[in-house]
Amino acid sequence: MPHTAVCAIIKDESLFLKEWIYYHYMIGFEKFILFNNGSSDTTHDVLYDLVSSNIVDIYDITGSHIQEKAYTCCIEMYKGHIDWIAFIDVDEFIVMQQCLDIRIFLSEYADYAGLSLHWKMFGSSGHISRPKGLVVENYTNHLHHHPGRFQVKSIVRPDLVTAVQNPHIFGFKKTHYGVDEQYFPASTPHMPYTAEKICLHHYFYKSQQDYEEKIAKRKKNPRYPQRAMEEFYDHLYEKQRQETFSKIHINMLSACLKKNTPCRYVDIDGDVFKSYEFYEFSDIIYEYIKNKHIAEAHIAIAATQKKFQDLYEYVYIKTVFYIENNDFFHAKNSALQLVQKSPSLQSYYMLYTVYKYFGKIDSAERIKLFMQHAAPLYAAEEYELSEKVKML
Repeated sequence: MPHTAVCAIIKDESLFLKEWIYYHYMIGFEKFILFNNGSSDTTHDVLYDLVSSNIVDIYDITGSHIQEKAYTCCIEMYKGHIDWIAFIDVDEFIVMQQCLDIRIFLSEYADYAGLSLHWKMFGSSGHISRPKGLVVENYTNHLHHHPGRFQVKSIVRPDLVTAVQNPHIFGFKKTHYGVDEQYFPASTPHMPYTAEKICLHHYFYKSQQDYEEKIAKRKKNPRYPQRAMEEFYDHLYEKQRQETFSKIHINMLSACLKKNTPCRYVDIDGDVFKSYEFYEFSDIIYEYIKNKHIAEAHIAIAATQKKFQDLYEYVYIKTVFYIENNDFFHAKNSALQLVQKSPSLQSYYMLYTVYKYFGKIDSAERIKLFMQHAAPLYAAEEYELSEKVKML
């Protein structure tokens, strides 16, 4: 069962489809759920190997204004089978600023029903005809004042979705809600702009040739919102700044496409851990931590969140991991969860360790004084630790 997936509606996207899939696979997405709306190009040929290898699931759909219908169908089919699904288009690329794997990134938002991503709009970069090479490499003019930047798209937990409100935002079960990267509640398609950690690079215009073909395609079906070349020409006068795509991404993506083989930065399938008993899982995690395989440990922890989250020992391992990953925010929260689950001397000692390790001296001293006061109360059940606490 994949941990992460992307859902999109496609129509005659064969020129750009493989780059889009390979890129998102490279950053950790494991399944692509595509609804094919009557493509007449070579889409099926492009997808053949990816369907055969179970990376892509493809379904036929007809009509216009079908996003809500397709997304609702996706939610119903895959809830209980996939933890997170991103609902985006083929001209949108999810970009993380400091993280190389979406499975790791989403673990920070495990307490929420969805994550909203803002658009970064990109222009034609002066291309009249369609250039050779990668979309992410060819288009570098970021339209940083474009009004589209306030719009969001969503990555959601399908088990918590109750409705597809529109292609941008979803309804969730009571007491659950989505947030943006800054944990600001997300309930509308337009929100205050933020793109410090994650965003969507939206290659809406591409070259003049691409935009002209987009207009011609829409004219064939008047039920679609129509576009005019004036919109393309207008964007040329917007404020722009150069924003080149990560060379690391470009080099790896180019290599994968050349080999015709999708590949990942962190080549580990988090799904395998879901079949493990906890003792097997804990042995592997501690081995990862010991050998400084931090990314692998992070993915394994994220993939088993739902299975083991109620176990005290699981939260304990997470706390150890976050300490090793120099992540005070999550280490502290995990240690506080330990205290909530079991207000034992061991729990308080872990909280003390977190504060001390990260230089929070006043907080560490406060916990230490409490433990020394309470140590006699825990002596019968936690004798060795109570004696250790007395020596602090």
